[in-house]
Amino acid sequence: PAVNSLPVRREFNATLLRFRLDTQYYVELIANHQELDALQFGQRTLWRYPDIFDTWLEHSLGFAAPALHPLNGALHSEPSADDHDDDIVPRDELKLKRAEIMQHITDVAALVAYPDPRKSTLAYLLSQERRRELAEAVNAAILRSMKFPREPAMVTLVRQLATTSAYLVGYRSSSRSPEERPQSSRQPWVLGAFVNSDSFA
Repeated sequence: PAVNSLPVRREFNATLLRFRLDTQYYVELIANHQELDALQFGQRTLWRYPDIFDTWLEHSLGFAAPALHPLNGALHSEPSADDHDDDIVPRDELKLKRAEIMQHITDVAALVAYPDPRKSTLAYLLSQERRRELAEAVNAAILRSMKFPREPAMVTLVRQLATTSAYLVGYRSSSRSPEERPQSSRQPWVLGAFVNSDSFA
């Protein structure tokens, strides 16, 4: 689709998220041994993203943009609290993101060269963790577009319940002797794990 001549923050974030979706689709085609479809999709879709950034860079010459804020990781399209949807993205940020996009296209395109990509140096591109991170980014973008809280109220309540439960367990444990206290390392809080644990029963 056509894009605005000047890179508005809202469109910039949406384009980065769509790029992540499109590259993931390419990766899934490779994972399902549809190499020809992947190549056609890459030529038709992935290579249009550098052109979008070239258009933005060309039209942003001489435009006074806000100072560049530190980035929060490669290809992350999730806006920060300081982002304003109608701001123009600084040229330095455009250049950096264009370079990241080109590198990512090069990486995913190379998957087709391996008989078994899961045994290659690029196997991380097929990981379940990357799928989960992308799903969370899409969900966050949908919630933000609908002006909903990033975290649903139910998750917030369950998180508070988990924190309270952990505090009470720790309080009871503190009254025991060192030999009686359970030896366990602190693990990151995960909703699914908590719901399926004894603490939620």
